[in-house]
Amino acid sequence: MPPSGAFSTSAESDDEKIFLRALDSTRRLLQNLRAIYVVVYSTNPVGDEEALIAAFENQKNELRSACEWQILHIKEKLERKLEDNVKRLKGKPPSRDEKRTLVKRLGQLISGHAAEMSKIRNEAGEWERKKQGLKESLMWYERVGMGMNIEVEEVKRQLKFAKKKCGQCDTQVEENHMIITDLREKVQMLDGKVAMLEEENMGMRIRLQTMT
Repeated sequence: MPPSGAFSTSAESDDEKIFLRALDSTRRLLQNLRAIYVVVYSTNPVGDEEALIAAFENQKNELRSACEWQILHIKEKLERKLEDNVKRLKGKPPSRDEKRTLVKRLGQLISGHAAEMSKIRNEAGEWERKKQGLKESLMWYERVGMGMNIEVEEVKRQLKFAKKKCGQCDTQVEENHMIITDLREKVQMLDGKVAMLEEENMGMRIRLQTMT
């Protein structure tokens, strides 16, 4: 324990408050990351994976920057606390016990933050795996889209072939129509000839009757 009057309990509680505030800020960033995943993925289960990946990247970068700033901020705070405590000794150099206590306290805070950072790294690894899964899902949809494009091109080719066939059929129908028209005209002409032969036949019958 430090000597009485050298380091106050309030100083230690201030250090704890600094560290706890840093952890709370880190937890809030993680909660924001989870919220982005839940909201974006639930509203776009098979939709805008690129937007979700971009949101993950932005939040991960923000989380990394915030953690680095928190470590630096805690270090600066502890160094200032150390200087203040040295000044409280009124010019007397700190004892080995006092130095050991300060170093131990600093080590505890850094170890606690290192444990929290390890947890954050594990969370970041999980988000990386989810992001990779989304990328693979996006690649799968792209491959499916390419397959559908190939099928569409095949359908277009078949449709073009069918239109060509229909054009040929239309041409054949027109030719058949012309042939039918020509045949009708020939039938009408033959009907006329038949009528003339029938008239001649009647005339010959009448002459034959008069001759007998």
